[in-house]
Amino acid sequence: MIPQLEEKKRPVRVAARRQREMMAILRDHLNNESAEWLDVDEIDLDHQGQQQTLNATAMMPVIDNIQQWATTPWEDA
Repeated sequence: MIPQLEEKKRPVRVAARRQREMMAILRDHLNNESAEWLDVDEIDLDHQGQQQTLNATAMMPVIDNIQQWATTPWEDA
């Protein structure tokens, strides 16, 4: 019996990571998106996909003070 090669899935983006898995946002032929936990070996991460993930992480705000971050600007001090 000839082993069949599984085609790797190309995600729209990677939403989360844990150990050897990634939550991949996948798009089907009808442009519907779904999230799936996949093994890293099942995902096709080309250079562009990795760069998008790095850019998304770099854009996340760094919260130094949670109380200051949680206050609303329209409240009187």
